[in-house]
Amino acid sequence: MEISEIIDVVDSFRTCCPLCHAPDCAGFLGYYYRQVIDEDGRYYPDFPVPRFSCRGKGEHTSVNHKTFSLLHYHLIPYSKYSLAFVVKVLKLRHIDRMTVESLQSYLGDISSTRDGYKELSASGIFSFKHLLLTAINKILISDCYPQLPRKLGISGDETVVIKIFLEFCQHFISQKHSHPIRGPSALSYDFYITGGFYLKNAYFLFGTPSQFRMGKGRTQR
Repeated sequence: MEISEIIDVVDSFRTCCPLCHAPDCAGFLGYYYRQVIDEDGRYYPDFPVPRFSCRGKGEHTSVNHKTFSLLHYHLIPYSKYSLAFVVKVLKLRHIDRMTVESLQSYLGDISSTRDGYKELSASGIFSFKHLLLTAINKILISDCYPQLPRKLGISGDETVVIKIFLEFCQHFISQKHSHPIRGPSALSYDFYITGGFYLKNAYFLFGTPSQFRMGKGRTQR
């Protein structure tokens, strides 16, 4: 994740505000900072996420918010673990068949020189699995990628389903970015764009932004 990829965003949403859809409405507010752990266990204590405000120039708003943020496509809402890290852990657990204890030891070893890294708990590993299963359901319901159901077939084996989906993620290529991107982040980005992105208040493939969380006040995009 290169910081330079997200810095030049001041003029983003100039043609269309994500909240009210009016041109020249969204105003850049600055950045808020969040913790991020990348695929290799590198820890970023203050990864910048751009924030914007809707000035209400449009007649209709898609959500009941005044501010929103532009979440980098490598990241997951409300999680410090990057999508690449989550998929790496799940691959080690469900394809390489590492035990939870061995996996924790391995992650601790590769991250031993990374300041700020904290041991991943067993419950954290389980939450990654739940995140993946939810993503599988979203894709199957959306019918966006018909080749995936064919790969899954009628298997009732959860381990087989997870393995097939992980392999699908790792080899996925999206052409919808300014340059072709590959892997889980590419699939996540492609799913969001295919769903209509902010113009249709599309769902994220991995994780839940605040507009779909009851009682949350700020929209993440």
